[in-house]
Amino acid sequence: MAKFNTSSGFSDLDGECDITGVDITQYISTALGNATKIENKGSGSDLHAKVTFAGVTKPFTIKAKKNASGDFNGGADDDNVKTEETWAATATGEPVAMGKGY
Repeated sequence: MAKFNTSSGFSDLDGECDITGVDITQYISTALGNATKIENKGSGSDLHAKVTFAGVTKPFTIKAKKNASGDFNGGADDDNVKTEETWAATATGEPVAMGKGY
Protein backbone atom coordinates (compact mmCIF):
# COMPACT_ATOMS: atom_id res chain seq x y z
CA MET A 1 0.00 0.00 0.00
CA ALA A 2 1.31 3.44 -0.91
CA LYS A 3 0.13 6.97 -0.16
CA PHE A 4 -0.62 9.31 -3.10
CA ASN A 5 -1.51 12.97 -3.53
CA THR A 6 -4.39 13.38 -5.97
CA SER A 7 -5.25 16.21 -8.35
CA SER A 8 -8.10 16.51 -10.81
CA GLY A 9 -10.08 18.84 -13.03
CA PHE A 10 -12.78 18.14 -10.42
CA SER A 11 -11.50 20.02 -7.37
CA ASP A 12 -13.60 17.67 -5.19
CA LEU A 13 -11.14 14.89 -6.07
CA ASP A 14 -8.07 16.86 -4.95
CA GLY A 15 -6.62 15.35 -1.79
CA GLU A 16 -4.92 12.04 -1.03
CA CYS A 17 -5.52 8.34 -1.30
CA ASP A 18 -3.96 4.99 -0.47
CA ILE A 19 -3.53 2.55 -3.34
CA THR A 20 -2.62 -1.14 -3.18
CA GLY A 21 -1.81 -2.49 -6.64
CA VAL A 22 -4.56 -0.76 -8.65
CA ASP A 23 -7.14 -0.68 -5.82
CA ILE A 24 -7.93 2.53 -3.96
CA THR A 25 -8.23 1.52 -0.29
CA GLN A 26 -8.83 5.00 1.17
CA TYR A 27 -9.63 8.37 -0.43
CA ILE A 28 -9.66 11.69 1.40
CA SER A 29 -10.92 14.72 -0.50
CA THR A 30 -9.73 18.11 0.76
CA ALA A 31 -13.24 19.48 0.08
CA LEU A 32 -15.48 16.49 0.88
CA GLY A 33 -13.60 14.47 3.52
CA ASN A 34 -13.34 10.67 3.59
CA ALA A 35 -14.95 8.62 0.83
CA THR A 36 -17.95 6.68 2.14
CA LYS A 37 -17.73 3.94 -0.51
CA ILE A 38 -15.03 2.76 -2.91
CA GLU A 39 -15.72 0.16 -5.62
CA ASN A 40 -12.58 -1.14 -7.37
CA LYS A 41 -12.82 -2.78 -10.79
CA GLY A 42 -9.27 -2.37 -12.13
CA SER A 43 -6.73 -4.98 -13.14
CA GLY A 44 -3.17 -5.18 -14.42
CA SER A 45 -1.84 -1.60 -14.53
CA ASP A 46 -5.33 -0.10 -14.95
CA LEU A 47 -6.98 1.58 -11.97
CA HIS A 48 -10.78 1.76 -12.32
CA ALA A 49 -12.80 2.81 -9.29
CA LYS A 50 -16.08 4.44 -8.31
CA VAL A 51 -15.66 6.72 -5.30
CA THR A 52 -18.62 8.09 -3.33
CA PHE A 53 -18.61 10.92 -0.78
CA ALA A 54 -21.28 11.98 1.73
CA GLY A 55 -23.54 14.68 0.33
CA VAL A 56 -22.73 13.84 -3.30
CA THR A 57 -25.57 12.07 -5.11
CA LYS A 58 -23.54 10.13 -7.69
CA PRO A 59 -20.08 8.56 -7.46
CA PHE A 60 -17.01 9.77 -9.30
CA THR A 61 -15.64 7.22 -11.77
CA ILE A 62 -11.84 7.24 -11.95
CA LYS A 63 -9.87 5.46 -14.69
CA ALA A 64 -6.09 5.72 -14.78
CA LYS A 65 -3.00 3.81 -15.84
CA LYS A 66 0.08 3.24 -13.71
CA ASN A 67 3.18 4.72 -15.35
CA ALA A 68 6.81 3.58 -15.11
CA SER A 69 7.44 5.71 -12.01
CA GLY A 70 4.50 4.11 -10.17
CA ASP A 71 2.22 7.16 -10.38
CA PHE A 72 -1.23 7.12 -12.01
CA ASN A 73 -2.59 9.34 -14.80
CA GLY A 74 -6.03 9.28 -16.35
CA GLY A 75 -9.46 10.81 -16.12
CA ALA A 76 -12.45 11.17 -13.84
CA ASP A 77 -16.16 11.48 -14.57
CA ASP A 78 -18.72 12.80 -12.10
CA ASP A 79 -21.58 10.80 -13.70
CA ASN A 80 -23.66 13.99 -13.72
CA VAL A 81 -22.41 15.96 -16.71
CA LYS A 82 -20.67 13.16 -18.60
CA THR A 83 -17.65 15.41 -19.06
CA GLU A 84 -14.37 13.72 -18.26
CA GLU A 85 -11.71 15.70 -16.41
CA THR A 86 -8.07 14.89 -15.70
CA TRP A 87 -7.09 12.86 -12.63
CA ALA A 88 -3.63 12.00 -11.33
CA ALA A 89 -2.18 10.33 -8.26
CA THR A 90 1.46 11.04 -7.40
CA ALA A 91 3.28 8.96 -4.79
CA THR A 92 4.22 10.97 -1.71
CA GLY A 93 7.23 8.86 -0.82
CA GLU A 94 5.82 8.47 2.70
CA PRO A 95 5.27 4.93 3.94
CA VAL A 96 1.78 4.06 5.10
CA ALA A 97 1.75 3.33 8.84
CA MET A 98 1.07 -0.30 9.64
CA GLY A 99 -0.79 -1.66 12.65
CA LYS A 100 0.87 -2.57 15.91
CA GLY A 101 3.12 -5.60 15.84
CA TYR A 102 4.34 -5.18 12.23
